[in-house]
Amino acid sequence: MVEKTSHGVEDRSSSFLLLMLAVAVSNVLGRGSYLLLAVGAAYFLLHYYSMKVPDAVVPLLVFSCIYCLFSITSQGIVNAAQIFICPLLWLVGYNLPEAKRISGVFTLVAVLAAGQTAHGLLNYGYNILENVSMGSATKLDIWTGEIQAATGQAAQFTMFLASFFWLTAVQERRWLRVGAVAVFLCTLLYAVQLGSRSFLVLAVLSAGTGILLSWLRRNPLGMKLLLWMLLGAAVILVLYSRNIWGLRTYMEGSFLYRRNSLGQNFSAMLTDGRFHLKKVYLENLLRYPWGGNVIRERIAGGYAHDLWLDTFGEAGLPALAVLLVYTAAAFFRIVRAGKLCTVSSNEQTALMCYGVVIFAQFCAEPIWQGCPMLLYSFVLTDGMLVRLISVSSAGAQKPA
Repeated sequence: MVEKTSHGVEDRSSSFLLLMLAVAVSNVLGRGSYLLLAVGAAYFLLHYYSMKVPDAVVPLLVFSCIYCLFSITSQGIVNAAQIFICPLLWLVGYNLPEAKRISGVFTLVAVLAAGQTAHGLLNYGYNILENVSMGSATKLDIWTGEIQAATGQAAQFTMFLASFFWLTAVQERRWLRVGAVAVFLCTLLYAVQLGSRSFLVLAVLSAGTGILLSWLRRNPLGMKLLLWMLLGAAVILVLYSRNIWGLRTYMEGSFLYRRNSLGQNFSAMLTDGRFHLKKVYLENLLRYPWGGNVIRERIAGGYAHDLWLDTFGEAGLPALAVLLVYTAAAFFRIVRAGKLCTVSSNEQTALMCYGVVIFAQFCAEPIWQGCPMLLYSFVLTDGMLVRLISVSSAGAQKPA
């Protein structure tokens, strides 16, 4: 009886933690970073004597120190010091009981995706109520009421796209599958209104990775997914061509449609300002090695739309070098976790979908400046994967 009570308390504590994480990454009232700091600090203090601190956190901790040191002058000490939330959340992820099994990792990813997606969809409803023009690239944020670029708003759906394969093809709750498809359609409509080409690219990458890996493993799931996608595309085409529910009117009044009419379509992406900005940052790597926003403010006139190059612009080459080491190690951990004997073929595919979508977004947006909740979610999940690999490796070494 005591054991059952203990498990019940532990389950309620875990559920409460997941709820708080979801609320925090939704950036409620615009205070998401502070809420995550409070949640992470509370967890650390409550589990102080049992907390494990592995060597794998060192690169992220070193990166945080360097970034803070070199960006204080341009950002101020309060904003610069927020980067230390990353190693704190990494340690929380590593010490979560759910990190010992792959299903627990995916559950956390889905919870984090739910929080950020909720913020995005609340923005969608808020902009409809405020009659914000669909033909504009900027929209209002519900928590602050301030104008926010489409880049930051669409990036809130990244974790959802990263977990979409697991939600629809791996986990077995039918209501969750149906809900995920419904949410995808809503986020797709909002992405069209925002004119977000990156959302469409990430959606294709997520589906394409899942289908390709399933097909390479001769898994019938890949063919089923392809057929469902083709059926869905056919239904949308019919609805659009006949303007059912005003879909064509909606599309032709969106900023995505306006972008295309202005020549800013997918074929123009290689020559637009975003790629030019990346080139400018690369050309000035050695000219301004210490960061300080010099390139953005004096030369480029904008962010590089890239986690690594924007980090260089803020904190220089030392921060960039350590971040490259950490993110490379994190990517290989995703691959390694997928090869564990405790991870099924479908779960491995889901992991790769997650990795491909996250890193593709890292190459497309100024993550730390425009969507820090995504970076927080990534390091939290990375900590869990390190623990999963550690536990699985230890179990494999035990004598039979």
